[in-house]
Amino acid sequence: MFNNLSTEFYDGQEAAKKDLQNGDIYNLEAAIQSFDYDPPDSPRQRGYLHQLILERKNNAISFR
Repeated sequence: MFNNLSTEFYDGQEAAKKDLQNGDIYNLEAAIQSFDYDPPDSPRQRGYLHQLILERKNNAISFR
C-alpha cells in the first residue's frame, strides 16, 4: 500500500505522543481547540493535531 504522508506529518504525531506521555499536555481539549485560533500550516503541525484528535477519540472509547 502506498502512503503519501510526509515524514514531517509522522514527526508531528510522535511529538504529540511524547508531549502527552510526559504530561506536557494536561488539557487535551484545550490543546485541540488552540488550533482553532492558529490553524496548522505545516505537515508537522497537522500531524500533531491529528494525533491529539486520535487520542481524544481513543480516550472517549475507553470510557464507555
